[in-house]
Amino acid sequence: MKKQIIKALSFITVFALCVSMFIPFGYSEAKAAEKKVKLNKKKITLTTGDWKKLKLKNLDYEIDDIEWSTTDKAVAKVSRKGWVVALVKGECTIKAKVKATGKTYKCKVTVNAPDMSKRVIDPEKPIIALSFDDGPGPNTSALLETLASYGATATFFMCYANGSGFRVYSDVVREVYNSGNEVANHTQNHPQLTKCSSAKIDEEVNGNAEKLADLVGKGQRFLLRPPYGSFNDTVKQIANVPIIIWSVDSLDWKYKKESNCTELIMKEVKAQARDGGIILMHDIHKTSCEAVKTVLPWLIQQGYQVCSVSEMFEARGVELENGVSYSKCITAAEYKANKAK
Repeated sequence: MKKQIIKALSFITVFALCVSMFIPFGYSEAKAAEKKVKLNKKKITLTTGDWKKLKLKNLDYEIDDIEWSTTDKAVAKVSRKGWVVALVKGECTIKAKVKATGKTYKCKVTVNAPDMSKRVIDPEKPIIALSFDDGPGPNTSALLETLASYGATATFFMCYANGSGFRVYSDVVREVYNSGNEVANHTQNHPQLTKCSSAKIDEEVNGNAEKLADLVGKGQRFLLRPPYGSFNDTVKQIANVPIIIWSVDSLDWKYKKESNCTELIMKEVKAQARDGGIILMHDIHKTSCEAVKTVLPWLIQQGYQVCSVSEMFEARGVELENGVSYSKCITAAEYKANKAK
């Protein structure tokens, strides 16, 4: 019995020695392999709207083995496959966590807004125009900063004296113009033009255009959006400029007092947004300007190039004719078909 106990203890001792020899070796190998695992990029710089694929090197894994996250989803988001989309100017960190080990790998992301003077709108990709009515007002300058941070532009249909208008905010008209956005006409006092005399239509439309020209330069043609979208042949004839309506009504004016205003606006935009569309919003409402911070990144994620009305039509090769009304532009598919003829 004593011999058997001694024999058993000897076996255990030998086994323990063997284990002690091999475990450190295996552990070291595992640690060495772990050190080789890294992201393909530690630092990337993107422009608003750009996409970039991140992946872990020296590690075999399935999609669900990695948990991707961002420290600021307003700046850039990341998909479960590691695709990073740049949304707005700023910085954030993208993290890839290996679920099996808990090890996290990081990539610093810097997002820049594009140089608007060099921006080229691709007519073969989705485009949507953003437009604002009834301003300018106290929220317009901040809205311009938001647009610039997302690399977007818009058309501003302005009134001289609707509320404050550019009778008060004349400097903002120049700010809109100088920032590469489009200045357009929404009449002097926001009347329903179809209920006005010819003389009144002329005063409201052409009088407003003259005042805009005094601020941003003579010899320009200002697109017209008649208040309430209401026009007739008399308005067309007297205005003698392209009339721009809309295809996406955000109903921001209706929801401005609701606690979930942005959510309601987004619901309208998501339901109605289409390639070649024109979105209607109002920069006189602070809630609308705040909602743009949610509207723009969603549009960009859907692949839209967001620009002014004139930029969209010019990119698609459609001439805006005087006295003609437009609620949308041709689509990328229609553009390609016309190009192929």
